[in-house]
Amino acid sequence: MGISRKQTQRRERQRGATVIEFAFVFPILFSIVYAGVTYGYIYFLQQRINFAAEQAIRAAVSVSSTVAGGYTSGLQATATQAINNSITANGVLPLPPALGISFPAPPNPNSFSVTVTYSLVAPPVFPRITLPLVGQVPAFPDQLVATAIGLIS
Repeated sequence: MGISRKQTQRRERQRGATVIEFAFVFPILFSIVYAGVTYGYIYFLQQRINFAAEQAIRAAVSVSSTVAGGYTSGLQATATQAINNSITANGVLPLPPALGISFPAPPNPNSFSVTVTYSLVAPPVFPRITLPLVGQVPAFPDQLVATAIGLIS
């Protein structure tokens, strides 16, 4: 008993339907996986710069007020070194070009603040696609910011 011509045509039509279903479902599944990876990595980067800012304040608080070259410059140098050690492998690698360190004026004269920024657009961390009527996909901030403030004496 052989396969009839109708059965062969049904199978071929079924294969075509499967390809069309895949063409509709694959972009959605790919988008979900890509968004999960992208946002997971952005969350990891945010936690890492938060940790770096905290480590900078911890190191700066331990600086003696009799540092040669000025107390403020000693605080800043110690904080920068702590950030370098926590972001890179204990200072072995150079700081990434997307990382920015600044020391804004603290709210209290007896405090010290550090702000760590990480640019997600220059150099781009993840490629973005611009879709009509939607905009940039995936939508994430242009930069991540972490600020820490510590009391000094």
